[in-house]
Amino acid sequence: MSIKTSLLTAAIILMSMALQGVENLKPERQTAYEDEIYGRFSGALLDKDSDLIASFYATPLRLFTPEKSVQFATMGQGPDQLINLWAQCLYNDDLALFEMPNKIKIFTKKDGTYVWKETKWLKRGPYLHVPSSAVFLDNKWFIAGSSFHDMGGKDSPVSFVTVYGSDGTLVKELIDKKFDKPFMHMQLNYFILAADSKAYFLPENELKVTVIDPVELKVTKEVSLESPEYYKPMPPDFYLIDTPEKQKDFLKQLEYWRYSYSRLTAAAVDSGYLIVQFRVFDEKMKKFALLFYNLGNFKLEKTVLTNDCFMTAGNGKYYFYADGDPGYDEEADKTVIKVFNLEDKK
Repeated sequence: MSIKTSLLTAAIILMSMALQGVENLKPERQTAYEDEIYGRFSGALLDKDSDLIASFYATPLRLFTPEKSVQFATMGQGPDQLINLWAQCLYNDDLALFEMPNKIKIFTKKDGTYVWKETKWLKRGPYLHVPSSAVFLDNKWFIAGSSFHDMGGKDSPVSFVTVYGSDGTLVKELIDKKFDKPFMHMQLNYFILAADSKAYFLPENELKVTVIDPVELKVTKEVSLESPEYYKPMPPDFYLIDTPEKQKDFLKQLEYWRYSYSRLTAAAVDSGYLIVQFRVFDEKMKKFALLFYNLGNFKLEKTVLTNDCFMTAGNGKYYFYADGDPGYDEEADKTVIKVFNLEDKK
């Protein structure tokens, strides 16, 4: 056996050992890149060629192929640059990057990277809108995040899914809620996913999914998802800022929460499953739990415990950042992407 073959075999064994709980999730490949990434993981998707696009806080976007990684949309004010990145999603065969809450830059793939193609604008009023994730579905933009109906305040109504037409015109706001006390919900991340002509909305602070009909533009189902015993929920009043002490210490508390409760760190839909990942706070266990819910009835069918950070999924392949989140886990000091297969595709 050659040294190269021995190393590959050892790597596959180590990848298998990193996962516990699901026998039919098997390693396909892992690739080490020369990039140095320090920001926390904030989102990923697969493009039309099944190449991985990933974003990290305060870090240029990365395009990962099996052979190399490429930075694009670096920080700046040029057409090919971004001042900020709020959300990202596929736009037909292109990539939509939300540079501002109402400004979308469309990038297209060319010569092994992504370059600016055009800019689109969402037509909205002056009130606060904090997008977190998006999908382009049924020729409409579905944006998850906090969208205020007025100037904000104790009784200000908020929508958590906002729908725009392809021309940027506001079509409808969904999942409305009022808060009778100051609540910093705009600090939360929200996920919106698309599969089987449906949209799925999840907040990061609880295991709950809301199903949306993208044609009728209405909520059709809301399901509280089964949670394992090691899921550590966030206190319901955590984001309630009702005392001067909480206002003073909020940013410190926000960082503490990211380390101390089982927030959802990633979500995806693939092969008939809704897949979510959260952190585990048990020193005897792995860092993350990856849960597979049946999209038909939302029953929990599979669980994976792993030290690798789940990024996204597509076509029965599951993508992980090795050894955790580079923004939070010291062990994740090398840029290594692992890909696993799910054998029993539906």
